[in-house]
Amino acid sequence: MIYYLALFLLVVFSLAEFCGIQKIYAVKKYSLDKIVFIYIAFFLFCIAAFRYKTGRDWTGYIYYFNNCLAKKSSFNFESGFALLNKFFKKNFDSFYLMQFCTMIFCCYCTYKSFLKRSAYPVFTLFLYFTMFFLQTDMAQTRQHIAMAIILCGMQFIENKKFILWCLIVLLAMQFHITALLAFPLYLTTNRKISVRFCIVLFIACVFITFFGLNIIRLMLALITKLSIVPERIRIIGNSYLNSKIYGQQGQFGSGLGFLVRYAFIALMIFFYKLISKKSDASNYYFLNFFIAIVFQAMGRNFDQFSRIANYYLICGGGLCAYNLLLDAKKFFGKTEVLKIAMCTVFLLFMLYNFYNLWTVPSKHFNSYKMDYTPYRSFIFESK
Repeated sequence: MIYYLALFLLVVFSLAEFCGIQKIYAVKKYSLDKIVFIYIAFFLFCIAAFRYKTGRDWTGYIYYFNNCLAKKSSFNFESGFALLNKFFKKNFDSFYLMQFCTMIFCCYCTYKSFLKRSAYPVFTLFLYFTMFFLQTDMAQTRQHIAMAIILCGMQFIENKKFILWCLIVLLAMQFHITALLAFPLYLTTNRKISVRFCIVLFIACVFITFFGLNIIRLMLALITKLSIVPERIRIIGNSYLNSKIYGQQGQFGSGLGFLVRYAFIALMIFFYKLISKKSDASNYYFLNFFIAIVFQAMGRNFDQFSRIANYYLICGGGLCAYNLLLDAKKFFGKTEVLKIAMCTVFLLFMLYNFYNLWTVPSKHFNSYKMDYTPYRSFIFESK
């Protein structure tokens, strides 16, 4: 199966990064792990770009594309996405050409940012695949475009160009209104935070996870009543509040996954304390990481909040925080075997999460097999 082939490659070369493959220079500009990253990233791009009727949201998007030129539509998509569909429908009448062109833009922006920011790009790509790929690249097209636009504008944060950053966020909102919540990246990116603040956020995440249902629902109810909030956000908020799927608190299984995950986060805080004294801790984007973790904790009480975390993990570089596990040289000293063993356990844990999320039917969705398999490509489909 094509997804497991991608996963196999990512696991093998992530382990190679743990063992120091990035120290091997194959070409003058790129180390061997970066060359491997480029090939695997291209493979993932092909999976997403050439898919045919594969992915969780494709039925709605195809239906909208086929009817986007009609005067009346039951869909209320953002204006940028509507114009994109109308352009391709009117000029090419090919949904899959639009999909291909969209993926070129989105995948290039996303994967290029990993290559630029992460000291361990293959490991970061592994995290992205297990946590986001089947949802973001293979389903959530509008938000994927919005995040790619935000990634294009991250240079304006680095160059302190506030007006241009505002325009980028405004443009991204034309494809997914939640891009508005990426605006604080201007203030949170490349910020070093104290260990005490990390601990406070860590405790807050645990509290929200277990006891945040009523708080989250009350907060969302208040937001939907504010006149300054864009109308589309208020409409979406009210629909989710009344939803029997998204408005419910997620249930734990054995709770083992939660405990292991937060154990690794606690370890990362400890490693952050050790590393921040001697190196540039801003490279780990730890503040954006914890903002994302807070939104994910809120997402257990109200599912769609977890999608906001994507802006901080992917666009804001929060995924790079996991590089702390590989950079914990001061703690392990010369005992590289222990560090590799710890990272391997984390790798296995992420594989376990991936298996539970995508192969075990949940309360609200069947397993990924219904929407994602068999994988088909429009190249091989007869017209």
